[in-house]
Amino acid sequence: MNQKKIDILNALYLKKDNFYYLIQKLGESDKNVQELINDGYINQNFTLNLDKCQKYKVKKAIILAAGYGLRMLPINDTIPKALISIKGERLIERLIEQLHAVGVYEIYIVVGYMKEKLEYLQKKYDVKLIVNRFFFSDNNCLSALLACKYMDNAYLLPCDLYFAENPFNYFEYQSWYMLSNKKDVKGYFSITNDKQLVKGKKWFYDAVGLAFIDQYDSKILHNRFQKMIGWCKKCYWEEAIVDHKDLHIKARFINYDSYNEINTFNDLLNIDCESKSLLNNDIKMILDTFDVDIKQLRNIRIMRKGMTNRSFVFTINNKEYLMRIPGSGSEQLIDRKKEYDVYRKINMYNICDPVIYMNQKNGIKITEFLDDARNCDSLSDNDLKKCMIMLKYFHDKNIGVDFKFDLFSKILEYEQLRQDKSIFSDYEEVKEDVFSLKSFIEENVSNYTLCHIDPVADNFLMLKDGSVKLIDWEYAAMQDPHLDIAMFALYSFFDKNQTDKLIDMYFNEKVSENIRYKIYAYIAVAGLLWSNWCEFKIRLGNEYYEYANKQYQMAREYLSLVKKFLNKKEKAE
Repeated sequence: MNQKKIDILNALYLKKDNFYYLIQKLGESDKNVQELINDGYINQNFTLNLDKCQKYKVKKAIILAAGYGLRMLPINDTIPKALISIKGERLIERLIEQLHAVGVYEIYIVVGYMKEKLEYLQKKYDVKLIVNRFFFSDNNCLSALLACKYMDNAYLLPCDLYFAENPFNYFEYQSWYMLSNKKDVKGYFSITNDKQLVKGKKWFYDAVGLAFIDQYDSKILHNRFQKMIGWCKKCYWEEAIVDHKDLHIKARFINYDSYNEINTFNDLLNIDCESKSLLNNDIKMILDTFDVDIKQLRNIRIMRKGMTNRSFVFTINNKEYLMRIPGSGSEQLIDRKKEYDVYRKINMYNICDPVIYMNQKNGIKITEFLDDARNCDSLSDNDLKKCMIMLKYFHDKNIGVDFKFDLFSKILEYEQLRQDKSIFSDYEEVKEDVFSLKSFIEENVSNYTLCHIDPVADNFLMLKDGSVKLIDWEYAAMQDPHLDIAMFALYSFFDKNQTDKLIDMYFNEKVSENIRYKIYAYIAVAGLLWSNWCEFKIRLGNEYYEYANKQYQMAREYLSLVKKFLNKKEKAE
């Protein structure tokens, strides 16, 4: 069997062409057709012998639909990418119906993000769902592994492809992976002379994402996926098929203008500016705020995924703005009305990015995007000095609000939110020691003012004119201003020497021993606080184990420093 013969079988099955038209259309010689007749695949009247052809019949399909699809913000805030509507059809439903059109009814869908919204497909199309519980941390290599036992003689594809014409066939005879026929220096694949896939070397082709995997290659891929999961959780499944001599997966090309990969809001806007999926509540809010239509909203791009929120930049009338969408569980952690009140208080001081809109109920916020800014480099003394000067300037304003951030109460609150027993075996012992620092801290507090509480280095924006802005005031409340110094050191995972340098920058090297150790104590308390915060986030499905461990270890290290200081002080007295 060869590809030309398979093309003939598919043409006969799908189009019922007569022999002469088929020869003319496909440019085939009589030889291939005659061999198919001689081998019993085609009858003398040029119809298919379906019983004979069954060995090449595609049986299954696997659709990967577990991913978060971060680049689809803000659309994926309410629906998974698979349910995006294009020209009146949902992406995944169109793919399923195209598979049905070639007789493929055994379909497996790997789900994760918003999996409950895809459950209706089981009843409507009799598909099987496979749940990937780690969709938030791993790329689709894990999804492919979970579905690998169904991969023999099957199509494998992501859920975000839109084909103008049906890309699937009734018959296939060997594995292939689909590439765009447009060469692109940003592409991923290159090919050898015999169309074997290799990582791009001379020319690059865009990976479409659709593949057919035969029985032979499915077994090899199963082993490859298992090995990859051990060392490359962030890998895409395609990593398994490049530069692998044992695989027989060849390149198959498609015209670049006959398909669309819907990865971003802009992709969807370009293919269907009237899609119902474009007008979710977030988009409507933007359009209403700026009094524009959907065509004036351009150049949406995703910013880094924050620990609490998701953010994206968009352009209206040649000006860029940043929209923040609160993440899962944030409604249990943050009082948006209080945050709103903080922004009103600090508005006159020009210390944060200009706020255009903020919703007091759900926390959605639009600010001007400062495109000439960069984040603070916590390893740069020059940046640290500027940040500490800015922080002290803010503290010295003595801004007041009517709510406080109580560290010890918050620890108990976050314990309740995480519900389960702590992942740290000595948690209760460490907690007891941390709480014993409360009296020492309170004895050395002389002033309460509005504090940022969350002054991580990334929240300091360094502008080209030399000024500094402090953003993301979600946790801001009344507290001892020295807590903000401790928080900065904690988030940066500073050791004692680095923390001392930071403290000296803030105080211009004029600070008492008690205040220095009070700041150490704050690091210990806050480390325990944020480790509980991380454990709550873990319960929600976020992968914060490493961050939780770092916070907890900071708590233990600085707790030890303060305990030694207090013991020495007690003996001296």
